[in-house]
Amino acid sequence: MKNWKLKMLPLAAIALMGCSESEEVEIRSTSNINDIHFSLVMEFDENQLEGINLGMASDPENNTLFVASRKDYPLTLSANRETLLAIDLNSNTVLETEFQQSDFITKEVEVTSENVLVFGGQYVNFYNKGSVGDPTSVTHGKILTNFNTATYGDGILIIGGDFFEVESDKVFFWEAAVPEQFSEMAQLPQDRYGADGEVIGETLYVVGGTSDKTQNLASNTIFEVSLSDGQTSNQYTMPFEVEDTFIDKYEEYIIAAGLLKTTNEAEETFGKTSFLGFFNTQDKQFYAFEMNDLQDDFGDGAIGNIAMIQNTLYMLYGKIEFNEAMEPVAKWSLLKADLQ
Repeated sequence: MKNWKLKMLPLAAIALMGCSESEEVEIRSTSNINDIHFSLVMEFDENQLEGINLGMASDPENNTLFVASRKDYPLTLSANRETLLAIDLNSNTVLETEFQQSDFITKEVEVTSENVLVFGGQYVNFYNKGSVGDPTSVTHGKILTNFNTATYGDGILIIGGDFFEVESDKVFFWEAAVPEQFSEMAQLPQDRYGADGEVIGETLYVVGGTSDKTQNLASNTIFEVSLSDGQTSNQYTMPFEVEDTFIDKYEEYIIAAGLLKTTNEAEETFGKTSFLGFFNTQDKQFYAFEMNDLQDDFGDGAIGNIAMIQNTLYMLYGKIEFNEAMEPVAKWSLLKADLQ
């Protein structure tokens, strides 16, 4: 089995931004995560995962990953559909369910003790974790785009992504028992689209994203938000701007993956590249790893999402091309890396 190795980048310092002063914090040259070796778990069939904004979450108890995607093709099937893959990592088998429901393209997945919840822009779908199959679907009462979610207690946090650009600086708390009721948990310093978050203790970390719905204004900021009082207690500046992020946690680290905007000397955007970083929530150090080796072996692909199970990091990696009929041809793979 072939391995892909990521090496730590010699990046500049990140700055700790307070309300009235800033303090530079050096990135350490060593950490307990120095090299990451990725190996191939499986390759999905073409267009088995069709869309962008893929949702992924893990069920460590059953060693299973769940991945959600919107499907639009073939157009003869009219309305778009929702696909949920249940990936059994013990047998490397995939159980696929396709649900006939039209919704926006963003899919967020969270796993509870009994259900797999797939959030879309208008609906939340409750799949039975054991058998999957057709879900129970309810409207959640909001219109969302490029939003993100994070598990918090018995509920889910909804981060930004207001379609009408009114409440995109808000973090809301949602519970399955009252699916059309939201309570405001926090207000961010800026609007956020495509910014994922993760909770450690009573603190929510929101990484990157953009401050506009069209995703032109990428951010280099990590917000540290207290869920006790809803205030952003600290802001940390990364050495690059991140348009879309995918977040999970491992011990004291926030694992952040996503897409960087590449600019030329005139600061004109001409491309995007993937990154993988680790933010130590204890000493506030940020470690980033280059993706060159991964891209060399997989071509011009990008990270689609990440999820942790125990000490193993799983990553969706792939690309979407277009055939002569201008229909998408999506090719995705599942990779893994042991972080111990």
